[in-house]
Amino acid sequence: MPFNLVYYSQNDPKWKADKLGFGSQDSDTIGYIGCALTSVAMTLSGHGYTETPKSLNQKLQGIQGFAGSGIRWNAVTQLYPQMRLNSIIKCNDTPAPLAQIDAALAAGRNQVHAVAPLA
Repeated sequence: MPFNLVYYSQNDPKWKADKLGFGSQDSDTIGYIGCALTSVAMTLSGHGYTETPKSLNQKLQGIQGFAGSGIRWNAVTQLYPQMRLNSIIKCNDTPAPLAQIDAALAAGRNQVHAVAPLA
């Protein structure tokens, strides 16, 4: 199946004020810290599995797919076993490896990669 980009904004009024996962702070909203969730929803939708940040947030909550406001990455593949998480690159103290990401995209590998500080 070809990938067709579906663009979402984490600041869409339809979901920006929604609590992200099981966040405990008032600021733990999709609009404030939901970039990873929004990116995963765009990736899933681009592959034909229609999800919005709102619907994905609700589904992940339903299967305990968050640690606080952080996504439990294996929960995404629990919901969508046909999708595969190939790697997690921790970027807590270093910038994202943009050259590595660009090379993977240029090679046609548009699989889900988690490139974000992990909770």
